[in-house]
Amino acid sequence: MLHLLRLHYGKIVFIIYIAVLIYGYLTPKITLKRIYYTDTAAMLTSGVIINSGKKDLLYEPAEQFKAYGSLVQENVTSHPISLPFRNPPFVAYFFVILAPLGLLTAYKIFFVLNIILLHITVYLLSKNSHLSQNLKLTLFSSFLLPTTMYAILLGQLSIIILFLLTLAYITLINQKDFQSGIITSLLLIKPQYFIIWPFLYIMCTNKKSFILGTLFTICALGALSLTIVPVNTLLNYPRIILEANIKDSTNPNIISYTYFGLIDQLIKPTPITAPIALLTNFMFYTVSLWLFKSIKGAVPLNIKMSLAIILTIIFSIHSLMYDLTLLFLPATLLILKETKTRRNKSIYFYCCFLILVMVITYFKQIPASLTTSVVVGGLLITTTNLLTKKY
Repeated sequence: MLHLLRLHYGKIVFIIYIAVLIYGYLTPKITLKRIYYTDTAAMLTSGVIINSGKKDLLYEPAEQFKAYGSLVQENVTSHPISLPFRNPPFVAYFFVILAPLGLLTAYKIFFVLNIILLHITVYLLSKNSHLSQNLKLTLFSSFLLPTTMYAILLGQLSIIILFLLTLAYITLINQKDFQSGIITSLLLIKPQYFIIWPFLYIMCTNKKSFILGTLFTICALGALSLTIVPVNTLLNYPRIILEANIKDSTNPNIISYTYFGLIDQLIKPTPITAPIALLTNFMFYTVSLWLFKSIKGAVPLNIKMSLAIILTIIFSIHSLMYDLTLLFLPATLLILKETKTRRNKSIYFYCCFLILVMVITYFKQIPASLTTSVVVGGLLITTTNLLTKKY
């Protein structure tokens, strides 16, 4: 029996994936009330506001509540569960197209788009690796992880971020640094993940091309944003998003699996200690960059990419359960490293830990302080080991 499992585990995973895809994702009926509090609803408010000619009020809570009310077909002035639109202005253009279709249709389109992008991500990882057929089939396990399910069902951007990080890795291994700079800049759709830029800059071969690709894209996105909001709003956006992320990270109802979130769970920062936690977060992030740049020996690019993603999550200030979907890429890249070099049990251990992280966060019965400590502490131990290991 065990022998058969070892021979056909990939096929078993694939069969389970087909069942979950049909009965978990595609069969259940999607109703308007089920999607009231999804992130799609929050982001769709941006399209409603712009289409109503009030683009200057894009980040005004009162106007967002009004737009949200029109989407859920209720007259609301505030709601404790509805989510605000906090993405950069250029993201709103996509939802300008979807807004006239209504929340239900827009959600279904975004839902299908996320499933398609995850399939493409699995295909790209399979195509650009030297994995066995069994291991390639296990990549479909990404659809079975609670973090992935949450990301898709809530209409989150995490799948798009995972797709962009996969593209960034592929362009880096093919030394297409201009394209890599462009793709990395697109991570600004969720600005907290743009802190991966210095790591990828260290990893790239032609740093000038990487910078040019970055500048080109940022200028294009900035120009696009200025067609929606005035200059003052765009200049104030970093402050808006930083304050919002700090507020979320100190919200007792929100569990953030980051260094900042860990401090919140263990110490419960007050408005006075929050800036101190933010400062230490920046200091440790800077130290991690220095250590990353100082790695000795010929470290494989997939190990470096794994480190970059894990460290980005740790120091991003705001990374919730569905954002841990991004850990699927380093877990896959660690397996890839193992197939190309001699067996190393610790690599397998850390790979299994990353998968475990994407599972245990689903169980709300576990105290938040314990879950956060296990996740963030484990990620820190993983990065420390990978940074100090000889290759």
